[in-house]
Amino acid sequence: MRIPITKEQVIEAIRECAGKLQRVPSKKEFRALTGISEKAVCTRFGTFGAAVREAGLVTVGPGYQTSDEDLLKDWGAVVRKLGRFPTKDEYRANSLHSDTPFLARWKWWHKVGRAFEFMVRQRGMEEEWADVLELVRLNIKLRGMAVDEAPPLGRPPALPKPQVNRRLGKETRPLLPGRSVYGALLNAPGLALAPVNEDGVIYVFGMLAHRLGFAVLRIQKQFPDCEALWEVQPGRWQWVRIEFEFESRNFARHGHDPAGCDLIVCWIHNWEECPKELHVVELSKELARIMEEEMNGGRNGRDGLDGLDGRNGRGAPDQVAEDEPVAALQKVG
Repeated sequence: MRIPITKEQVIEAIRECAGKLQRVPSKKEFRALTGISEKAVCTRFGTFGAAVREAGLVTVGPGYQTSDEDLLKDWGAVVRKLGRFPTKDEYRANSLHSDTPFLARWKWWHKVGRAFEFMVRQRGMEEEWADVLELVRLNIKLRGMAVDEAPPLGRPPALPKPQVNRRLGKETRPLLPGRSVYGALLNAPGLALAPVNEDGVIYVFGMLAHRLGFAVLRIQKQFPDCEALWEVQPGRWQWVRIEFEFESRNFARHGHDPAGCDLIVCWIHNWEECPKELHVVELSKELARIMEEEMNGGRNGRDGLDGLDGRNGRGAPDQVAEDEPVAALQKVG
């Protein structure tokens, strides 16, 4: 007669595996080392992850969602250990986590320090993390003067000497420290100047969404930035996932997976290697075209929107198959 395994025996087996591997075992590794099936574990704990947590171990890696606070605390611990900001390689070498969840949530590695500082102050843990906060503030100063530390505007600093910008083919001056940066003059209704960052792109998209045939469902912090309904044919809408970028090539720089997105909305489209399955809406061109239509008195509802991104209609796929599920309020995967 086979004796049923107990919860205590499962917990002890998980701890022994972790000791041998020097990390939390995967389900496959656990079964190979102990002979205990996943079904036996799930029957007693619900999930393998719950059993690991019951054993007093931290669940990390694929399939486990780590909170922002836990990630940032772990990053802070690595900063404290090294006495400086770690590179992505250094962080991976000194942590159970990788840099992937950081880039997915904050996009840029250098923004993690700001996120850490905000979390610490929000939780009231300044005393506990005082040494790391000092390193964060030092890193911010080295990268460029923070807004709240900008010099008084009464007397401007000396103008930097002009430099030759090879990409633009002309002389440009370095940015003045502590001063805001503005875009080119547009004089569009509700927008005087062109955007210079991703936040500006989101604002312009909100202005033009209706004219471009979009109905926004939600904006979110994680990738992708937006979910919306897209009128791919008159009266026929589909659910799409949108990522906002100032320049389309930033999509690749941020390490985004094209499989997790349908559409890039940007101000400048400069990504020559953009996958064909990714549609791109270049707002600078769309806004200029719409403003020209307004000046010529050609606006009629959302008419005159053909040719978006060089594709059919409003940038939608060239055609929608008759048997393809399309509905006004139905997600289409």
